[in-house]
Amino acid sequence: MKIFASFLVLVVSVVFFGYSPPASVAAAFPEKPITFILPFGAGGGSDFLGRTVANAMKKYLSQPIVVLNRTGGGGAIGVTEVVRAKPDGYTLGVVSNSALVLPHIQDLTYKSSADFQPIIGACDVPLGFTVNAKSPWKTLDEFVAAAKASPGKLKVAVSSLGIPYLDMGLFTEVTGIQVNLVTTSSAAETTTQILGGHIDAGLPDTVPLVGHFKAGTIRILGLTTDERYSLFPGVPTFAEQGYKNAYVEFFLQIFGPKGMPEPILKILHDSFKKAVEDEAVKAGMVSHGFIPHYRSTADLTRQMAAQDKLFGDLVKKLKLKQ
Repeated sequence: MKIFASFLVLVVSVVFFGYSPPASVAAAFPEKPITFILPFGAGGGSDFLGRTVANAMKKYLSQPIVVLNRTGGGGAIGVTEVVRAKPDGYTLGVVSNSALVLPHIQDLTYKSSADFQPIIGACDVPLGFTVNAKSPWKTLDEFVAAAKASPGKLKVAVSSLGIPYLDMGLFTEVTGIQVNLVTTSSAAETTTQILGGHIDAGLPDTVPLVGHFKAGTIRILGLTTDERYSLFPGVPTFAEQGYKNAYVEFFLQIFGPKGMPEPILKILHDSFKKAVEDEAVKAGMVSHGFIPHYRSTADLTRQMAAQDKLFGDLVKKLKLKQ
């Protein structure tokens, strides 16, 4: 009779209150390798961050993290795989806030920030308005003047329909210019197109720009930051050139499917926090063009919800929907 009563209590709890695994389940987590989905290919920001953090996590978790690249759809394919996964903490991913722009532009499986669970924010990634070092333009104002002189002729590339696409939309609205917008598969491809002279300018993230900037083969006309970045000495920001309202911040986070148990979510957050704050990891971030910036689960969740609404409003205002 006692066994039946206990079973009845369990059934009632599941039906009316939802079921949370006992503390012992969370205490044993993880009991098998964790899969880390990276929505972009090698050479990009999410790929570097994902592999760097996965390697660092060997010190903080009892199980390894297996990294898989799931490319395509401007990151939507990889994000969707995580969103659809069982919410047990064993399938996670690295994503930028670009993921919140895509559903407002395209019809996707996931619709908003409410469809996935942020775990921890790791870093900001500036975008760099970049041209070939042989180009005649040395400032954003000079490029704007050239674009106004030849409406719709200058080719500018963005690496996805996410933040770079949104920022380029903001930049053209603020400046009143018309450009021939080209979409590439990654920031690395955008950089290659700039180096090859196939486009006039691009707005990639700074990860693939570091080596070429040091070599002097590219020129960055402005960074989408409010303050200058020491990794790119001499490069002015959008803000100081009068284009503060022509971009939104771009950042990377670690996330999972909605509905992960709170105890497991806490274990993951605390472990990842140790990894992203590891001095070697932070040094690696800086050397590759990132700005380390920790965001807690709660702060990140609030920020994502606010940006989701902002991006929806901007997509409508800028008429960016495909």
